[in-house]
Amino acid sequence: MRPSLFPVLFSGAWTPLSLGASLIAWWDAEATGTVTESGGAVSDWATVKGGSTVSQATAGFKPVYSATSFNSRPGITFDGIDDYLTVENIDSLPSGALGCEMWAACDQTVLAAVATQRGIAVYGGASTFLRRGIFRATDAVTNHFRTEGGDGAAATGASEEGTVDFSGRHVVRGTFTPTTVTAVIDGVSATPAALVPGTGTTRTRIGSNTGNTPGGFFGGVINTVLVTGPLSDAQAIQMRKYLNARAGLA
Repeated sequence: MRPSLFPVLFSGAWTPLSLGASLIAWWDAEATGTVTESGGAVSDWATVKGGSTVSQATAGFKPVYSATSFNSRPGITFDGIDDYLTVENIDSLPSGALGCEMWAACDQTVLAAVATQRGIAVYGGASTFLRRGIFRATDAVTNHFRTEGGDGAAATGASEEGTVDFSGRHVVRGTFTPTTVTAVIDGVSATPAALVPGTGTTRTRIGSNTGNTPGGFFGGVINTVLVTGPLSDAQAIQMRKYLNARAGLA
């Protein structure tokens, strides 16, 4: 049986719901009733907060739910070949130059030698100029965490953290301000990249990029994905502690 949503909502301990209006969307594999699966194959993953569901109708493209796949906790496994979940037009997600943060607790399994960038969670338009997201990247020797956004017209900005090996379980955070995009993995921040975002909201995917032909498939287990407004340092510390506990990180 999956863990109850009741403790998440009413335990009194800090959870992302403690962020109030700053929590925009939260997909949580540990929340009962948010994952619709048959024999483990996931067809729908609804938000705890945000009123949106990412879905997959094609049997071969469905990721797999397990109650114990992420640090002996619930997780959804994406095969890195063709698995993804998608929904069109979540209006509540920040667009244009509005700031936001994207967080995930995940177990990244794609080998560093595999060159293609892989999408953990991405939203916006089909063009790279219209999207923002968090990704696995590589220099062919070491896996990196990357945050990337577009300016809405002709350019992208990307921040990539290259000192922490993005293999195995990690807590990742991508921040988007009106002037920069920054990648943070396990609390280690990359150099911000200059960007005046101009992103849209026409498509959201977990486990893939937002192209009209899906690609850049994530390989590994995702426990949770969150989109928030810009967080204070204190809020970010609470979020990282909460997600670190799930991932079994110090």
